[in-house]
Amino acid sequence: MALVTFLVMHYTRAARSIRWRRARIHCRRGPEGPRQALRPRQPLWEQFAIFIGKAVRGDFGFSFVYKTRTVAEILKETFPISLFLGSMALALAVAGGLTLGILAAVHQNRGWDYVSVSLATVGVAVPNSSSPSS
Repeated sequence: MALVTFLVMHYTRAARSIRWRRARIHCRRGPEGPRQALRPRQPLWEQFAIFIGKAVRGDFGFSFVYKTRTVAEILKETFPISLFLGSMALALAVAGGLTLGILAAVHQNRGWDYVSVSLATVGVAVPNSSSPSS
């Protein structure tokens, strides 16, 4: 997955344009500063190794949306909330699933069984809406 992310960001024209502007803004070392900051002269495998090294350290650079904040700052601020919401959703799903599963097992081939199987099928079939809509 890291390789796919790296290649998409490396070969996408818009991503290169954004990276160039960021390097120009954050690097004030004269006209060669942005080029030096982006390391375009290094082989692709070396750039990928740098990318992985930074990712392991948690250095994901600046956000494309919040231009003055780093991704690490945003993650540090929002991760506890996401963890809490995910935990509550998991607890609700486990409690509901166990309850419906026990009801279905106790009342095989009767109303509760069909209701439980139907709800489980709907729950799996409904798409996940956690991604932001544009």
